[in-house]
Amino acid sequence: MSGVVAGDAKDTKDLPPPTNGSDIVRPIPIAGVAVPFFQRVTSLDDDENARFGLTDPSDPFEVRPSSPLSPRLDAAAAVTTGGDSKIPPFSGGGGGGGGGAAAVPIAPPPLTLSDSFIVQLTTHQTKPANPLPPTSDEEWDVLTQLLGRAPNEYPTKPVDTTNTTNVQSTEPLIPPLVSLNLSHHNLDDAKLIRLCGGGGGGGGRTGLAANRTLTSLRLCSNRLTDKGINALSAALSSQRGLIALDLYRNYMTEDGLVSLSTQLLRDHSTLQFLSLNNNSVGSKRGVNALAAAMKHNSSLISLSLTQIGLTGEVLGPLSLALTTNRTLRNLNLSTNSLDVNCCNALRILLESVHSVLEVLDVSSCRLTSDAMKILAQGLASPHCNLITFAAGSNEIGSDGIGHVVQALIKNRGSTKLQSLIVFRNRIGEAGGKILGSFLTTGHSRLTFLHIGMWCGVVVMWPSPD
Repeated sequence: MSGVVAGDAKDTKDLPPPTNGSDIVRPIPIAGVAVPFFQRVTSLDDDENARFGLTDPSDPFEVRPSSPLSPRLDAAAAVTTGGDSKIPPFSGGGGGGGGGAAAVPIAPPPLTLSDSFIVQLTTHQTKPANPLPPTSDEEWDVLTQLLGRAPNEYPTKPVDTTNTTNVQSTEPLIPPLVSLNLSHHNLDDAKLIRLCGGGGGGGGRTGLAANRTLTSLRLCSNRLTDKGINALSAALSSQRGLIALDLYRNYMTEDGLVSLSTQLLRDHSTLQFLSLNNNSVGSKRGVNALAAAMKHNSSLISLSLTQIGLTGEVLGPLSLALTTNRTLRNLNLSTNSLDVNCCNALRILLESVHSVLEVLDVSSCRLTSDAMKILAQGLASPHCNLITFAAGSNEIGSDGIGHVVQALIKNRGSTKLQSLIVFRNRIGEAGGKILGSFLTTGHSRLTFLHIGMWCGVVVMWPSPD
């Protein structure tokens, strides 16, 4: 039986456009890759994600004990704490001054947490995918102070009066703050600056500037401008444990991207996952700063730049910088207008002998068959390390599919590509036949193919018999 059953090729011009939804990020199932990847909701539905073994497809930042990302986090913790898995004690406020005597630790002032806030913070650490409920000004100040403390300095549970020893309890009221999700909080610059530790009063450093526990921070869909992002970058520049940062849908521009690039992506950075989706940061100055940082960055694994206004002139320097980067494995450029010049820059990246890029998403980028022809040259390179190539919701047609298939056949001896996502591309019956022939002739190494239903072709692969 043929690997593809082709129905009547239907004209898709009258079909509804792809659903952007809330553009929630989610991972794509990638065989052999222990790294989540920012991918828009349109690629796979919940049933498909569940079928491919994703425990929580809606949240690539949430790390569960069984997650393949856990070893990476453990390794990062070992690096940032000198091999000791315990978080180093908080050193207190900054005083300056030379001298030879060690500074005497300053005991933090007592904190009072309401019962409801204790429940909220405790629940949030077990379910970090859900944003922390809106907090009062008083609770916001408490949160800021908690972020500046080590877990052994958290308020402890009250003394057990039934205990005859009457020893003060040392068990913290809440678990360590490892993940913080403040998405959809209507958060503005002033409030973020307070959270970073600015304008707070009191002795010592507080807030994010003094934090040593957070590994994941999400500030999606707020009202943050460059002013707030600058304060955040400065606060996090001394934070040596943050793994994931999501700034989706704020009001950041090139100034904010310059600040993030120069302060968070430096040589000593521990950041592995960065999402800047739906921010107006695609200008030349901002992306050039990002490119300069990525030349030397040795921590970032996943970079998501969905709908930031990238153009060919701007993408070129970034792609060139990534040709020598030895850590970036996942790059999401979806929902940008990528022309032939952009594709040529990406081709050079795919052909680089030093690149370790394994996942590339160029979905909804208005790609034509000519643009895909250029990208296919990169796929044909023996140095191409892509495992997943997502190019859904474009206009590549059957000719574009032909270019991809020819590239994979040419590179069949060394290609690593396992997942091909080309839904909503009007490939028609001709494209279906090209794919069917490719899948049944023994040239393919694909383990997952997604072409959707709107193209008029139904894929049945592997063949039922």
